[in-house]
Amino acid sequence: MKVAVKDSCLLIDLEIMRVLDLWFQLKIETITTSMIVDEVRDEHPDILVYIESGAMVVVDYDVPDLIPLISELGTDELSLGDLSVLHLAEERDALLLTCDSALRGEAEMRKVDCHGSIWVLDKLVDSHLLPGPVAASKLQALANGANGTGRFLSPKLITPYLEK
Repeated sequence: MKVAVKDSCLLIDLEIMRVLDLWFQLKIETITTSMIVDEVRDEHPDILVYIESGAMVVVDYDVPDLIPLISELGTDELSLGDLSVLHLAEERDALLLTCDSALRGEAEMRKVDCHGSIWVLDKLVDSHLLPGPVAASKLQALANGANGTGRFLSPKLITPYLEK
């Protein structure tokens, strides 16, 4: 499998659903950027444990590294963190994992393989690391605002997990 580049919203979703440990059991090389680490550092320090343990690698980017992308795309819809993971995924020909619709849209336009939290749960269920009904329950809790989040998820996205 390819290297997976994660952005902050996906890391936060996996932390909230308490499946980040399971993700690393998939043995997929996981990287992010220093800008994403800055975004999660204060409110989600548990994510930093995976960096400190070496499970997730951080690539250091600064604004000057992103100037070509900023010039091309601007920063109206995409944050500097978003641009940094997009750049990293393009640079490494890596899979981009994000829940951000604007970032996903840009990734798709640029032909970057991109998926979100539901794809990660699919991988965990397919690898028998997480039972389908548990995945559905975690996804439903996330959609219902677990820990201050709230994602709109169609019931038809959750139903397949109940069948696994």
